[in-house]
Amino acid sequence: MKVVLLKKIKKLGNEGDIINVADGYAINFLIPQGQAVKATEHAVQAAETIKANRIAHKEEITKNAKKYADKISSATIKFKRKVSSGDKLFGAISEKDIIDAIEKDLKIALEKKQIKMAHHIKTTGKHEVEIHLAEKINAKITIEIEAE
Repeated sequence: MKVVLLKKIKKLGNEGDIINVADGYAINFLIPQGQAVKATEHAVQAAETIKANRIAHKEEITKNAKKYADKISSATIKFKRKVSSGDKLFGAISEKDIIDAIEKDLKIALEKKQIKMAHHIKTTGKHEVEIHLAEKINAKITIEIEAE
């Protein structure tokens, strides 16, 4: 049976995709759960509109991500923190600290999941942190930590 997906379903497809599934799966699960509708002429037209909107939205996100990647890659974020003997910080620089600094200095809003750090920064000096902006678009920002 051909159905139009109403939401993204792992291993089946994205919202608006027209797929073939077993009749029982469609009738007993997908349609009653509100995850799909039977592929009528009207539903197929609506699916094509959804796909066109999704493609346009993805292109816009990619365009903005490239612009932000250039801005982020050329920036250096500086922090002043208290240190113990040597160069160890009291506390650490976390994703939240980096997000707040980028928003304040560069006027770019990010989410915590976009910051790719193996661990929080706990020493002074220069560190590079990778930021995932969009599919296949990443940027590295330089974080410089000085003793207070």
